[in-house]
Amino acid sequence: MTAPSAADRPAVAVGDILRLSRRDEQRFRATVFQRNHSQAVFGGCFLGQAMVAAQETAPGRPPSAMFARFLVGGDPDRPIDYLVETLRDGRSFSERRVTARQGDGPLAFEAMISFHAPEDGVAHQRPRSTAIDAPQSLPRLADLGHVYPNDIASAEAEGVGGLRAIDARLMRPLDYFTHPAEPRGRFWVRGVDADPDTSGYAALAFLSDFMMPTAAMMPHTRSAFDGGFTTLSLNHAIWFHSPVQADDWFLHETESPWAGQARGLSFGRLYASSGALAASTSQELLIRRR
Repeated sequence: MTAPSAADRPAVAVGDILRLSRRDEQRFRATVFQRNHSQAVFGGCFLGQAMVAAQETAPGRPPSAMFARFLVGGDPDRPIDYLVETLRDGRSFSERRVTARQGDGPLAFEAMISFHAPEDGVAHQRPRSTAIDAPQSLPRLADLGHVYPNDIASAEAEGVGGLRAIDARLMRPLDYFTHPAEPRGRFWVRGVDADPDTSGYAALAFLSDFMMPTAAMMPHTRSAFDGGFTTLSLNHAIWFHSPVQADDWFLHETESPWAGQARGLSFGRLYASSGALAASTSQELLIRRR
């Protein structure tokens, strides 16, 4: 039997992905996942689910930072178990270590997450780029092959847009698909059927992994999604700056200052639809020719 195409697979609700069952005070289990292009667990699932588990152990304190390592690919047909270790609960900060495994298998994922009790202080932010199109005015990523039939192959756009839990809208989409371009990009992302009661921080962590490698790929190939390369996220960092709603649109502005030695580095800024800087991101990735 032929497997359904990415475009034909049903969407997965972000709220379901980020809904964990609690096994005991420190252990949580996830059973719903988004598959990536390799049919493994999308890295954002690890990030978002680890955040949900950690937040359950640090009530009343929003996260300030998350530093994660992807160690082994996940099987979306098996549950993932998360263990939260309390490293510190101080007057202002709490520190948690979250690890993930499947059954008796090796450690698949590890994250250090900091929480900070709200307090007043000096404030500024870098404004987002000007001349931004509203996401509702842009075509869905999976539909770009139909919008630009002479430039973008429908199968390629549908494959990239096959992460059905994420609605993505690209600024300057031809830069991603048709020619080498500067190592930077801008795109909107939102969780499909996002539940407003879901943790906004967990939803943002989930979304932050989507298309992070593209900035490092854009100068080196016609398409940032070139199947002639293997790209894998190695580690990922998020600094959280302001409260967010899980069902909001987020503008991710990404850039890559360096690639070499089969690795690349990308940085990003995630803005809420209001223009508030919600988070800053960084990611190191493997870039290897097949």
